[in-house]
Amino acid sequence: MIPLLRRGVVAAAVVLLSTSCAADDVIGDAAEAVTGVRASGCGLTDQVGNGVFVSNGDRTVIVTSAHTVAGASTITVEHGLQRADVDVLAIDPKIDLAVLSAPSWARPGRRLSSPTAEQRGRLAIWDPDGPVEVTDTTITRLLQVTIEDIYVQGSHERQAFELDASIVRGDSGAPVVADDGSIVGVVYARSRDRDGVAFAVSSDEIRTVVAAATTDPVDPGRCP
Repeated sequence: MIPLLRRGVVAAAVVLLSTSCAADDVIGDAAEAVTGVRASGCGLTDQVGNGVFVSNGDRTVIVTSAHTVAGASTITVEHGLQRADVDVLAIDPKIDLAVLSAPSWARPGRRLSSPTAEQRGRLAIWDPDGPVEVTDTTITRLLQVTIEDIYVQGSHERQAFELDASIVRGDSGAPVVADDGSIVGVVYARSRDRDGVAFAVSSDEIRTVVAAATTDPVDPGRCP
C-alpha cells in the first residue's frame, strides 16, 4: 500500500511524495507484466489462471501454469478490456509450465533473472472481477522439490522457491517480479499447513520451457 501524505513540513512532504511516486511506478510496472488466462474444454466451467509476458528472443510469449491450459479447446488471455484467443506453443506437465502465443496488444516481454534467498519483490495477480493486485513479497528459501506431475502419474524434480504470499485458486501462473522488473518465477501452489506461504516455479525452469516453444501451435495434451 502507498502511504497517505500527512500535513507537515514542506521538505518532508516532498520526500514522501517522491517515495509515493516511485511506489506507483513499481506497482504499475509489475501490474503490466501479468495477464489473465481462461481455458475452456475441460469441464462445465472455464479454468482460470494467470500468465506473464516473457521475452523470447525478438518476440514476446506468455508463460502460464500447464494445469490451467492442458487439454483446453479454447484459451483466451485478458488484460484490462483487451482479449484475444491464443495457442499453446509448448507445454511441460512435469514442471507445470506452458507457453502461449502473445496477441498483438501484448505488453513487452520481460527478461528472466534467477531468484535468490531473501530477495524482495512483488507478486502481481490478475483479478477477473477487478484490477490487478500487486503485493510485496519475499523469497524465504530456494527449493529443489520432488513433486507429482499435473496428471499425478509420476514424481519429478522442479526448481522452485518458497515465498510469503497468500494465494487462492485461480492465482496459478502469477509472476513474481523483481525490483528491476525481471521475472524470477510464477506461483503454482499454496502451503497446505502454513497460512501466508506459497510456492513458485523458478525462472530457471521457465527458461527451459520458453526455449522449447515453437512458432506453431502444439497439442495441449489431455485434461488434468
